[in-house]
Amino acid sequence: MTVYQYTQGSSIFLTIVTTNGNNNPIAPQNFQPPTVNLYYINNLNVQVPILENLQTIPVTNTFYYAVIDTISLATGNYIATSTWYFNNTPISFSTNIQILPYNGLASSILPQYDPITRLRIRLKDYDHNFANRIWSDFDLNEFLVSALQNINAQPPLSGYTFFNIPNQWSNPVLQYAEALALRQQGILKLSEYVDYSDRNITLRVSNQSKDYLTQAELMEKMALDQAKLLKRQVVTGRMVLTPSVASLLSLPPARGLAYGFNFI
Repeated sequence: MTVYQYTQGSSIFLTIVTTNGNNNPIAPQNFQPPTVNLYYINNLNVQVPILENLQTIPVTNTFYYAVIDTISLATGNYIATSTWYFNNTPISFSTNIQILPYNGLASSILPQYDPITRLRIRLKDYDHNFANRIWSDFDLNEFLVSALQNINAQPPLSGYTFFNIPNQWSNPVLQYAEALALRQQGILKLSEYVDYSDRNITLRVSNQSKDYLTQAELMEKMALDQAKLLKRQVVTGRMVLTPSVASLLSLPPARGLAYGFNFI
C-alpha cells in the first residue's frame, strides 16, 4: 500500500483517470466529473468525513484533478476517495495520505502550489469555508486556461500547456488570469447600485467598477509585457527554459494517480 506524505501547509494535487472499472480509461457517465471525499482515520480506525463532494477539474474527458489544502488539516492518516459513474454504476478509487508536522525545513514546506491555489493566494480568495469564496475552482480554471491561450497567442506563437510550460512563464500566466478575474468582478459591479442619502434626499447610483477594471488593465499590461520579454529572449537564444516538474513525469493510464508536484 502506497502512502503519500505531505507536510502541513503544502497542497495535495490529486489526479484521477476515470475508467470503466477494468483499468480501461473512459469518460465518466454524462461527462460528470468525479467527486472527492476526504476522511480522517482516527485512533479507532474509523473514517471521519472531513471534506465531501469536492468537484474535480477536467483536463481531458478522462483526466481530472482536485486540490486539497493541508493548512487546516491535523497531522495523521487520511483517505481520499474519488468517485465517478459508468453505466449507472459508481466506481471509486482511494488514495492513502499522511499529513506530517512542519519540521522547520523550508524544503518541506515550500513546494510550488498548483496554479489554482497560487491564483487564489494572489486574489486573497482562500477562505477555508468554500461558501465564502468569491471564485469557484471552475472559474479560476477558466481564467488560467484563457490566460495561457492569450500568452501562447503572443508572437512568436507557442503551444504550451500546463503540463509542459516552463516555470519562467508561470508569472505572466498568473498575472493575466488575475486580470481576467478582476475584470469579471468589475462587470458584475456594473449591475449593482448603491443608495446615497443626504439631507433627506436619497439617490440610487450605479456602483463604481472603475477600480476593478483599472487594476485589471494594469495586470494585463504587466503580463503581456513580461510575456513579450520572455518570448524575445527565447527567439534570441538568451533563455534556458526550465521545464515544469509536471512535464518531467509520465502519466500512465492507471486507474487512479496521486502526485505531489506543481502544476505549473
